[in-house]
Amino acid sequence: MVHKFVPSLSVCLVFPVSVTIKQLGAVRARATPVTILCLHLDQLGNAIVKMPETNTTLEMQKCVFALKLPRKPMIGDEIIVKGVLCDDAQRFSVNFCFPDPAQIVYHFGMHLDGRGVVQCSRNDTWDEEHWSEWEWEHSGDTPNFTLIFRFGFEEIKAFLDHTQQQPQFELEHRYPIEQIHYVELWDDIARVEEITLRYANPSD
Repeated sequence: MVHKFVPSLSVCLVFPVSVTIKQLGAVRARATPVTILCLHLDQLGNAIVKMPETNTTLEMQKCVFALKLPRKPMIGDEIIVKGVLCDDAQRFSVNFCFPDPAQIVYHFGMHLDGRGVVQCSRNDTWDEEHWSEWEWEHSGDTPNFTLIFRFGFEEIKAFLDHTQQQPQFELEHRYPIEQIHYVELWDDIARVEEITLRYANPSD
């Protein structure tokens, strides 16, 4: 199987990172988080520092990882996020962002204090929040997590651990998924182990 680097792929995180494309259409990014800042690149390749945004409603405090997608998501595509939470984790979230990362097509926030999971979006202001009851459970000494997000015709579905089950969470599209340019991870994540982009259809 041939692996190749993609020059047009901008990886928005701080070092080290490797990104490869596989023949079956999966893009993977492995990284060790080093900073709480998000770095984005402009068209000339210059770094743009995006300071962490504080939101009192959803309590987002710090961005620990960000990735610019190599192409726009399509129906049937999946994004898989694997990581390890901090020992004293209270919350973490995954954002699928507009070209301006301050605006969010889809926000998935898991609150480990018993409040459950919130899904919503942001375009200048936060849209209506959709809360679901959920009790976080993990086995072993290390609080690993795996989240799979699948883009459907009408909704984004979120699975925990694997997709051989019904999705635990879903939210109807509020904005076109083609507007998603960035994936960001926020708050109490100690380590990002893998980001996988699984394409339902090969790119033209």
